[in-house]
Amino acid sequence: MSSTTIMPARSPDDIAAAARLFQAYAASLSVDLAYQVTLPPDCPRS
Repeated sequence: MSSTTIMPARSPDDIAAAARLFQAYAASLSVDLAYQVTLPPDCPRS
């Protein structure tokens, strides 16, 4: 079994990588998650 280490995002590149992971996860689902959250205006979007 492989292990995973979760670490805080410390740079803009870390945050972008985390966003890509969440986007890939959301894209893999058969439901649209858009209804679950309203992002603040200053939140980065891709």
